Amino acid sequence: MAINIKNITTQSQFHECVIELKNISDANDQHLTTKLQGKKGNLEGRLVTFLKKILSLLPGVHIARTNPLEVAKAIEKFATDYHKKKILIGTDRDILTSVVRKLKIKDPQHAHAIDSVENRIRRLPTRLNQIYNKSSPLIQAIIDKDKKKFKELLTPQEINRRNDEGSLPLHFAVQFGDLEMVKLLLPKTTEGINCRGDSGSTCLHFAIAAKVEVVKYLLDNKADANIPDYSGNLPLHRAAQAGDLGVVKLLLSKTTEGINCKGELNATPLHFAAFEGKVDVIRYLLDNKADANIPDDSGNLPLHHAAQGRDLEKVKLLLPKTTAGIHCKGFNGNTPLFFAAIAGKANIVKYLLNNKADANIPNDKKMLPLHLAAQAGDLEMVKLLLPKTKDGINVKWDKNLTPLFCAAQAGKINVVKYLLENKADANISNNEKSLPLHFAAQAGDLEMFKLLLPKTKDGINCKGELDSTPLLFAAMAGKVNVVKYLLENKADANIPNVSKSLPLHFGAQAGELEIVRRLLPVTANGINALGDQGATPLFFALLSGEVNLVQYLLDNKADANISDDTGNLPLHYAAHTGCTDCIKLLFSNTTTGINVLGEGKMTPLSIAVKNGHADAVKWLLENGADETIPDVDGNLPINNTSNPLIIDLLTPKK
Repeated sequence: MAINIKNITTQSQFHECVIELKNISDANDQHLTTKLQGKKGNLEGRLVTFLKKILSLLPGVHIARTNPLEVAKAIEKFATDYHKKKILIGTDRDILTSVVRKLKIKDPQHAHAIDSVENRIRRLPTRLNQIYNKSSPLIQAIIDKDKKKFKELLTPQEINRRNDEGSLPLHFAVQFGDLEMVKLLLPKTTEGINCRGDSGSTCLHFAIAAKVEVVKYLLDNKADANIPDYSGNLPLHRAAQAGDLGVVKLLLSKTTEGINCKGELNATPLHFAAFEGKVDVIRYLLDNKADANIPDDSGNLPLHHAAQGRDLEKVKLLLPKTTAGIHCKGFNGNTPLFFAAIAGKANIVKYLLNNKADANIPNDKKMLPLHLAAQAGDLEMVKLLLPKTKDGINVKWDKNLTPLFCAAQAGKINVVKYLLENKADANISNNEKSLPLHFAAQAGDLEMFKLLLPKTKDGINCKGELDSTPLLFAAMAGKVNVVKYLLENKADANIPNVSKSLPLHFGAQAGELEIVRRLLPVTANGINALGDQGATPLFFALLSGEVNLVQYLLDNKADANISDDTGNLPLHYAAHTGCTDCIKLLFSNTTTGINVLGEGKMTPLSIAVKNGHADAVKWLLENGADETIPDVDGNLPINNTSNPLIIDLLTPKK
């Protein structure tokens, strides 16, 4: 597969990859369905090359651990990524689904999962299909390459009829590289050769995806190479990005601003080529005095863009031309090493380190490349950078975060395990006094939690931000699995945070009935335990709007007549959230009546009105709420709304 699978920029490049994939699938059906299942078959070289590239789209998946389902998932990501880039067409989508279909094996579990992947790919809408369905018959004929129908439709009206995105038939003929169609359309297109289409693109912009002869024909017929699209890009910028050297040469000779012309975000053609183009284009641009030291609006040089790519040769070409050298700083003060580490480009990181790139230069956020690699969960990158980091495995950055913290916070268990095995300290807290263990609890990552717990000196009840324990973090995040494990391992459910709230309060706030069920029996003060501002679990449950949870608490003798420190009852909270079903439940369990005053002498009706909950207002009025009771400032409910529906409900009917 000649094209880099991650750097496809045109529909034709994508189609080339899809066809290669199909050919491999057709030739290696037995390998893809049986040898992958066994994982130890001697896969032939062409298939291995494909698998390495397609699997590179999925983080953490290696060819040594490949099975048909992983390949299917990678193909799905391949299709989805290029659907998002708007270059997935129906034909290619159908080919990809057929390849995935061949991956099915007799294992029922895999077969069902692969079926799901196939169906998801099949449902992907395609960019060209969407355009096709909204285009004129003439444009449809161009896309279908139907010459007979095309010639039948060559009327002045059809030739000058734009599609919904503003493009003319001429633009499509140019884009699909049909010179015969272009020659027939151009003389009859009233707006001429420089007419704009989608995104302000001229015919020359569209021609970048076509053949050199189409570009040459347009230039020979006075197409202007100096008209930018609405993003500010000239055809030369697009050509440098697409990577067709012949087109670049043609356009450069016609671009009056020259080789360093600026486009979108003030990027030069060299920027575009460095990020997504080809090596031969970069070499040609540099040989013709392209300046590698012009930053774009983000502060990035072409070298920074190249460091994010997969082609090491680009970095080798640009580094000697970058006057600030290997430590030049770009966006956020990131050096090329940062960009390569963030993008997971191990070959480029190795090259930069071998050429004395310093892994100890922080960016503007005071992070090191090691922190970013840990955050990304890139174990290979962590292994490369750790020996080059002077302050070692526990090096801190701006927020007092170590690499272990970064990995735990991002849920990257492979990196957490490696760091712990290499003596990373799990007891270094961040600026908020939380430990990696707290973040594992919050993330609901039970396996990571189990790894970190034995390494945490203060144990299962260690306190973090706002004196919160891991149990409180897990309850707040609604992580039932971690709450269950913590309770089974003697976590204390009666340790409050600084606001005096317990895990039970936060489990209720998360709206997780199962968590509340598990915490209630081990909460010493029971179902009416007071938390922040004297609120009971019932108050917190109302914030979640989970009616079943509210019902459960009431069924288990939660007292709806306990007010918080501000004077509000649960009924006032329900009015605030607008949960009419909750209001109904509480009304039948409240002895103080529907017009009970809360904070600021506001009734439930006043609160529902102020927060714009028309359904709640309607129910309250129908059940005896008094719209004439003023609040502490003397305002009636009707004075606190501009909602016409609520005003109508509050206005007395004649």
